[in-house]
Amino acid sequence: MKFEVCFVLFSVLIITRVFGQTAADLKRKEMADSIKAVYLEEAAIRFPAMRQVVISTDFISNGSISGILNGREVYQGKADMQRITALFKVPVSSWGKNSLSASFSILQQKTHFTEIESSGSVLEPEKLNFNRVSVGINASYTRIDSLFGRQTVYLANISGLTNEVSSLRKVSYLAGGMVLLKQNRNTSLRVGLMVIIDPFISVPVIPVASYWHRFNISHVELTADLTRIGAKRQMTKDLWASVGTSLSGSSSFFRTKYPSIPNDYNYTMTELKTGAGLEFRLLKKLMVGAEGGLMSPLSARAFEQGKKSNDYFFKNELNTRPYCNLTLSLLPFKFH
Repeated sequence: MKFEVCFVLFSVLIITRVFGQTAADLKRKEMADSIKAVYLEEAAIRFPAMRQVVISTDFISNGSISGILNGREVYQGKADMQRITALFKVPVSSWGKNSLSASFSILQQKTHFTEIESSGSVLEPEKLNFNRVSVGINASYTRIDSLFGRQTVYLANISGLTNEVSSLRKVSYLAGGMVLLKQNRNTSLRVGLMVIIDPFISVPVIPVASYWHRFNISHVELTADLTRIGAKRQMTKDLWASVGTSLSGSSSFFRTKYPSIPNDYNYTMTELKTGAGLEFRLLKKLMVGAEGGLMSPLSARAFEQGKKSNDYFFKNELNTRPYCNLTLSLLPFKFH
């Protein structure tokens, strides 16, 4: 009987300790998750690409435009543009050092010609106004590991873009890695290589780098990567000011019946935007922002479906013009 009582007490003690350890482990995990969420939220304020939802509208001012078909100018005029972009990101799964996420995007582009002079080409300039919607889907795999004792982020990505329900008009693949060369309280530097398989792009491998630095005295934060270089400063608890230059682009898909141009083609546009903006934290997870500056078009080309963007049959030449951007975004939130 004494043995049975001792056994029961011993069993109760073991169970109590096990449950106590489990509760402690859960508490530690909850604290770790909370700390991770805080750091992720701060990073998303610095880098908008890390946000869960981004809805953005560009208003691009009226400016000069000329169309060149197979090397011959076919019209001149003026046009304004508007773009509305919505991006939604969802974490799918995470295990160990690995994570899987998905995203969905919608892009609406409008171009409106206010003035036009034509050489009587087959393009029918009075019908050049367009309003196109493209839908994108994306799946990304990320692994955080080490290489030669340095933290390394490995990435694999597949994305599709279309304006049709039945098929994808464009599918691209990306894989590579970035090594952390330096990280302290005020500085972070990563470098790496990316392999790109894209039907629009001829360059298969590109070097990449990401740099961030915070100046102690002014509290200005400098960021630089392949798509943006800029500076940001927190003005008040919920207000940030920024200035910088960013590289952006867009794609649209067309099917036409003009005899002198391909029936099935793509139209891409790449530009630099240089401007200044303000961003305000309206709610705990809600950010609103406004930015204005100058947009400098780098290229605007139409090329046949299945060909590279440098093998184009038509291009628009546009001048630098003012732009305004309004953004609403959500900081990362937890999925249960």
